[in-house]
Amino acid sequence: MCPADKKLEEKFKKLLASFELCHREAKVMKNGLQQCKAEVSAAKEHAAIRQAITPEPQERKLEHCFVPEMDCYTGYGHYYRGTVNVTERGYPCQSWEAQEPRRHDRTPQNYPHDDLAGHNYCRNPDWGRKPWCYVAQPPPAPRWEHCVVPACPTA
Repeated sequence: MCPADKKLEEKFKKLLASFELCHREAKVMKNGLQQCKAEVSAAKEHAAIRQAITPEPQERKLEHCFVPEMDCYTGYGHYYRGTVNVTERGYPCQSWEAQEPRRHDRTPQNYPHDDLAGHNYCRNPDWGRKPWCYVAQPPPAPRWEHCVVPACPTA
């Protein structure tokens, strides 16, 4: 398999995993909402409970259900999931799990839904201006920098 095909296959696998996660979350939430509605209906049958019942349950927004952006970013780039790992001035990115040379709290444990584990790819876990990373070189290099991820073309 040529390198370009391998990279495309990796992108497809990541996209497929994201869709599968969204589907599972949606199914769990739908089942939970149906069960909750049934319990509220049953509880309304009892006068004493009916007086204490809260409003009908509302459907929740799927906050972690998104289509990852693989080659470019939109908005702030929070959903960018590509493999760029170089800053605008050419510095290599530090792994998000590493604490050397830059100590930080943007870790996979603190940002579990932002795809920070196992790599040094540019991300935007804190909703900054655009994807960025910590620089993998000690001072005098900058602590962090925005990355060379292009903005997606607008329609």
